[in-house]
Amino acid sequence: MGVDVGVNLIQVLSVARDDLLVPVEGVLAASVDLPFEPNTFDVVTAFETIYFWPDAAKGLAEIHRVLKPGGRVLVCYDDDGTTPGAQDIAKQIEGMSLYTAERLESLLSEAGFVQVETHADGQGRLCAMGTK
Repeated sequence: MGVDVGVNLIQVLSVARDDLLVPVEGVLAASVDLPFEPNTFDVVTAFETIYFWPDAAKGLAEIHRVLKPGGRVLVCYDDDGTTPGAQDIAKQIEGMSLYTAERLESLLSEAGFVQVETHADGQGRLCAMGTK
């Protein structure tokens, strides 16, 4: 299942559906208000999206809510704000926020995740995992 705040993902999935090996459904929703029952998913991933969430803390709390007990979250992105010029670019894009590894760890912990780990490559790319 894919969730997106805009129709782009939904349109791509509807066009590509016949070519996919497994059925995938697209849902139009915002990270801060996921339209799913609590304890629904085993895994939730967020790739290159947390930059644009209106409230990262609330979005992660929503992910925590929809994960089953023991479920895992994986958040990955290409710029943690530590590379030269990253903050300047973020200032030019309305609503964009960058998160260091420390800040993302804190947000995940505050949302209720445990066993939080971050993995950075030293060039701004970052992945973080946590367990409900």
